[in-house]
Amino acid sequence: SHAMGGTLCSCLGLHGMQCFVDSLAREAHVGDANCEELLETLANEDVDDDFDSEVAKIGKLMHLVSQTGNVFKKGSFLCSLIAAKRETDHRIVWTNDRMGDAECVYIIAVSHMKRCVTVIFRGTTTVNDIFQNADFGAMAKPNPIKEDYLGKSELIEMNNGYCQYLLTKRDDSGKTKFDEIAERVHKYGEEIGKGGYSIYVTGHSMGGALATIFGLYASTQDRFTQGGNPVRVVTFASAIPGRISFAKAFQRQEKVGLLQHLRITNDNDIVPLAHPQDELTFAHTGVSLTFHEDKTIPSIKYVQDPDWWGTWTANIQTNLYLNFPWRTLAVGRNHGTINYMKRYENIQSEVKSDECLGKMTLNDVYSAYVKLE
Repeated sequence: SHAMGGTLCSCLGLHGMQCFVDSLAREAHVGDANCEELLETLANEDVDDDFDSEVAKIGKLMHLVSQTGNVFKKGSFLCSLIAAKRETDHRIVWTNDRMGDAECVYIIAVSHMKRCVTVIFRGTTTVNDIFQNADFGAMAKPNPIKEDYLGKSELIEMNNGYCQYLLTKRDDSGKTKFDEIAERVHKYGEEIGKGGYSIYVTGHSMGGALATIFGLYASTQDRFTQGGNPVRVVTFASAIPGRISFAKAFQRQEKVGLLQHLRITNDNDIVPLAHPQDELTFAHTGVSLTFHEDKTIPSIKYVQDPDWWGTWTANIQTNLYLNFPWRTLAVGRNHGTINYMKRYENIQSEVKSDECLGKMTLNDVYSAYVKLE
């Protein structure tokens, strides 16, 4: 709930914000006059051009809910989100959208109680984001892992568009966007946990790919893994971040306990599957948790030791799958954050916790599915 809630304001965009407000109205109980009045106002007015204004409206609603009690239906995603909010002190401390039309947008949130810093990357919103998504070429960067490991490459290849967003040096400062975010994360982390703090990274769609790349690079820096805490990445509908060389580097960090990744997808969502016809060595990372439309219990999968042949054959099947036009036309129904919320609610309301993931932590998931060294 925390990770999914964190992606809402940063990843939905202005139109998505209005859809989110509409979903609030559908889930609210009848009977609270204050909440009903605010919901009606939000649902009927036009979307503002100012992103911060939309965030303020959602914040006003959440504040009202926290004061008057949980007005959302029991078992719904929003009910769980409000309950989680009451148990923690997560708050946004930094929003970077100064050049939102030209750069990746991210938010930093902190929790003093849990001693953690969360980085949230926005998904595709602008025209420039669309071009970055469509730039399917691979960019090679020096492998940030200094230690040797089986199958290590001196260079790791990532999606060209995402790599430009996150790892290209600025002309004015000589720093990359990763450097900028990492410095701020460490600054806030030291303020909330002198003896060590945890990092969570999350995002939807393009934001998920950016979160994955950020997670790998952060896991190679001792300041982010002190105290035995791995960098934890939780993504939704993530696009493919890089080639096999990137996936192998990512998996090495997983196996030594420095990095964890829960990659949540909807079945039939084509965005996590999409790649160019001539780039068949792009590979996903992490433990895959798939929400199914025709059944409630999600499936879990982890690819041990990704290789060229397995990735190539899997991608051939994916390309054949994408050739069906109705799959492509259903992207809005299967890819949006609202749909992910609905499937999450189905799991919460229809499946007993001990029949699914229950109260498993990421540490439990990795112990069960990943061959740790």
